[in-house]
Amino acid sequence: MRLSSLVLLGGAFAAPAVAGSVTITIPRLNVAEYHRPYVA
Repeated sequence: MRLSSLVLLGGAFAAPAVAGSVTITIPRLNVAEYHRPYVA
C-alpha cells in the first residue's frame, strides 16, 4: 500500500516535468506597510 502511494505521488510530480517547466516571478514592490489608522 505504501509503495503504490509513493509511486502515484512520484508520477504526479513527474508528469508536469515532462510537459515542460513553467516559472512565475512575482516582483517585489518597495512600498511601506499598510497600518490601519488608530480610531479612539
